[in-house]
Amino acid sequence: MTIVMKQDELMQRLDKDFEAMRNDLKIKSSFEELDKVFFLRDYFLKEGYISVKLSRAVCRRIVDFYMGWVGYLHGVILPNPSSMINVTEHNMFDDKEKDDILNLMNTILAHSSRNTLIGLIMDRKDEAKFIDESLRLWKEDVQPKMVAMMVKVNKAWVDKSNEKPSS
Repeated sequence: MTIVMKQDELMQRLDKDFEAMRNDLKIKSSFEELDKVFFLRDYFLKEGYISVKLSRAVCRRIVDFYMGWVGYLHGVILPNPSSMINVTEHNMFDDKEKDDILNLMNTILAHSSRNTLIGLIMDRKDEAKFIDESLRLWKEDVQPKMVAMMVKVNKAWVDKSNEKPSS
């Protein structure tokens, strides 16, 4: 019961601190919008505390999220030859599609590396732009491309299995 109380207190503090940060930095995105994509609540619950540099922690979480996708895409483009899964998924795409995947990786990496620069120059206004732009990039560019790609991957795996596709 104590753990639940601590989690509740942590989430209440996160909501309060995020709203203060949002107002201070003039972030347009709501906590709910960001949490829906980047799983902020889960991240802070796992960490067990709210950083005094909350905006940097949010940016770090966003980059971790994007880098997870980059890792997956990298495995498709340049598969580990010891991984049947990587090699099989690599072979699911033609050269044009692989070029598109590489371009998507470059887009994500360009965006993510911007966060490193922001951290070095400590530009809080740019942090706000980065947070808002991260959400826009996901919704308008990355997610639609990832959905199309994963539909293809899922269909190929279903075709290789005895599983009937869900309707």
